[in-house]
Amino acid sequence: MSHFKSEKRQIAPFDEEKLPFDVSKHCWIEFSEGKAYSVLVSHIAKSSIAVEHNGISQAGSFGNPEFSNVKQNDQYDSDEEIEDDKEKSEEGIEMQVGLGLFAIETFEESKTTMYALHQSIGDPVGTNCGIQQLKTLTVFTEGLGNEMIIARFTRKLIDKSERTNAFFFKTFKWHARHEYWRPQGVCRARDMDSIVLPAATKSKIIEDVDRFLKPETKKFYQKHGIPFRRSYLFYGIPGAGKTSMIQALAGKYKRNVSFLQLTDKEMTDDGLLNSIARLNKNTIVVIEDIDSCFAGRSNKIAHSWVTFTGLLNALDGVSSSHGQIFILTTNLKDQLDPALIRCGRVDVQVEFHPASDEQLIHMWHAYYPDYPEKVHPFVTAVRAYLAGKGVNTASLQHFFVVNMHSTPEEAIGSIAHVFEDMEFLEVIKKDDEAKEALRKEKEAADEAKAERDESEEE
Repeated sequence: MSHFKSEKRQIAPFDEEKLPFDVSKHCWIEFSEGKAYSVLVSHIAKSSIAVEHNGISQAGSFGNPEFSNVKQNDQYDSDEEIEDDKEKSEEGIEMQVGLGLFAIETFEESKTTMYALHQSIGDPVGTNCGIQQLKTLTVFTEGLGNEMIIARFTRKLIDKSERTNAFFFKTFKWHARHEYWRPQGVCRARDMDSIVLPAATKSKIIEDVDRFLKPETKKFYQKHGIPFRRSYLFYGIPGAGKTSMIQALAGKYKRNVSFLQLTDKEMTDDGLLNSIARLNKNTIVVIEDIDSCFAGRSNKIAHSWVTFTGLLNALDGVSSSHGQIFILTTNLKDQLDPALIRCGRVDVQVEFHPASDEQLIHMWHAYYPDYPEKVHPFVTAVRAYLAGKGVNTASLQHFFVVNMHSTPEEAIGSIAHVFEDMEFLEVIKKDDEAKEALRKEKEAADEAKAERDESEEE
């Protein structure tokens, strides 16, 4: 429905004569684009009820029965069954509400009926993101002075949108240009038992997170004026389980995951601080490959506007007070400036090593649970072939995928054949080479900076 044109637009964003209820007996709140607007229109598309006007009951929309569009979200296969709850079974469908008047039910016991008027204002205009037209949503409820009913309802919708469970979590990415957390999709969480890490490594992480999330911990932080957030550095060779551990933590602690990309050419220091200030309460913030942006304190990305000082200010967590968990990942810890990972900015450092015998045994039992007697021949054969070199768990997983239809004997016999085509045999060597290349790159950057400084002084 196009925006109602009336002189009353000067005092109200609607034409009350065209509404099927007495506006004088209702209060209302207008929402423009933002998180509240987004969750409201999403709820309306899924849950609107009929509005009767002029004796005609219309399916959700007054003046525009074709009120919604449906788009398939490719996060799930069409034949995949999701049994945990109805809400998750609908996550693969994205509903988009059209323009018009809708009736919606609140979560209140009284089942208060509210109306929502979705309309466009003005002419379409060209923007950096294409042709856009301003849209607003005006929500009405009966009774003067009942605006808090609308506010509580909206707050519950926002809380619901940020909720996750042990099976799925939602991912968000910071849109640097428009400064909001854009939903990216829904991912299946990893079961913590499926994470192939040494028991001591998993226990270190889980015990620390459990301790941080205790109610008394929050009270301690608040009492002493400490920003209430916890930061972890996951470092080590590629393919050793850093990302898998993040997925498992999201499921275990029912948290969504928000990704920050420091290399985004639109990101600035102020934008970085805003991203932290606008985080959802129930989230894990991930900054992957933090070494990709800075060599020491020098910015490695020519187009980046993020400074090293800006990054430190963001990690200090002054604007973070809702118990967020930050996880920084890197394959090259030695290239990070000590100021970046000092206590207070990074609380816990966890190294992800090449697979140990413990992990080899764990993986064999996971893929061949009926043949425990074959585990030691498997470990012996792997170590003999590697001849002292390291292997990551991603490569081991690939080995078991290749042998998904093989007998235990066939799998063990194929170690040389399968492993010889993998790159993991050089992973440690490549890691050392990468570190040396970065060291030289840092030296060159420092020399270039010194020459610039000298030139400016002259």
